[in-house]
Amino acid sequence: MSLTSLPHDALYRVLCFLSVREIICLRLVCKELRDLTFHTAIWHDAYKNAKLPRPIGPLDSQSREFLENTLVKSTQVGVKWNKQALTITSKATWFEPEWSALQGDHWEVVAGLWLVIPHISGPDILCYDLERGLRHVVYHADGAQILSFKSATSEAADGGCIMHAIVMESSRSSPFSHKLLSVRFSSDGPLLEFSMIIPDDIIGMGMSQLSAGKHLLCMSDHLTGTLNLAVDTRTRVLYRFPPPSSIIDPNFAVTCMEETYLKRLIATETHILAMFTPLTIVSQLDEGGNCRAIIQAFALPPAGITPTSPPTLQLTHEGHCYLDIERVSLLCDSMTNPVTGQTQIKFLTHCMRLNLTKYFAHRVTLSPPLPGEKLGNISLSTEQLFSVPGLC
Repeated sequence: MSLTSLPHDALYRVLCFLSVREIICLRLVCKELRDLTFHTAIWHDAYKNAKLPRPIGPLDSQSREFLENTLVKSTQVGVKWNKQALTITSKATWFEPEWSALQGDHWEVVAGLWLVIPHISGPDILCYDLERGLRHVVYHADGAQILSFKSATSEAADGGCIMHAIVMESSRSSPFSHKLLSVRFSSDGPLLEFSMIIPDDIIGMGMSQLSAGKHLLCMSDHLTGTLNLAVDTRTRVLYRFPPPSSIIDPNFAVTCMEETYLKRLIATETHILAMFTPLTIVSQLDEGGNCRAIIQAFALPPAGITPTSPPTLQLTHEGHCYLDIERVSLLCDSMTNPVTGQTQIKFLTHCMRLNLTKYFAHRVTLSPPLPGEKLGNISLSTEQLFSVPGLC
């Protein structure tokens, strides 16, 4: 009796004991076995039983081609990892006092090539070139100590990377002061482009969130109802956010001060998006358990308007949606249609619910205001991408 004379159910059972490599090799035996290896059930079981790193699955929405290609790539990675010796590409000398200064999230990895470490309670911000093992001092606080450090990176117009950081310092003459730093990274290493002092009456004391776009930088304490500041990095002009207000929710100005909102900011090329999600108003939960959020868009004041000191951003759009957000990242920067005047922005969010981390892609459309209206409308379409067990 030959192998091909067995019933297909028996052959499926036999193939369940084969590795991914053996299933692929079976295609070279004969046409009948080759056709058998293209059956979805075989790759469904192989994916389920594989001991390889791979995305969550198998799912009904995942095709046979996806399951097979994923397992083949994972097998190739596993072979290289187990059989090839690790190569040391660079060597660096680390200094224990500097590593002891690493606290919480006071550090930044830029483009996977540079590690930026502020020396907390010291005067320096250090940068390590992870490819060449070089050490740089990108900033030195003369006569002061660095107390805290919050940073964000963005892509430069020439394809490089720029890191913006807000540093809180302490000295004998000033117990607390804030500076904005802009560091450009290129093949020549890091270069401090500018540093500027931020007045305390603008920044306040909150430094929990920083978002950087190509031209706009914004910072806030995401657990308060107030927004702190924005910076046009081209002109180095500081801007205030206007006081809380809303046309679609007249009580927002009051509740923003009395209730706790989870606030997330996204700096884009044309606007700053601010999402306010109430944490304590249970009556605003929808059927899926999500909070009703207010999304507002702010822009630089148009030319010709007499600026205040410091100038104030202009609220241009607002809208409602249901979002449950833990983290947010920009996917596609502002794209404005010259005919309709609509601006589209895409961003990624994830939230944690019932031991699952869910990832969503959102498309925001900013429409021009209708005749007689002061603010344009914000509409949002959402697509759930996937869920991952556990908390990320």
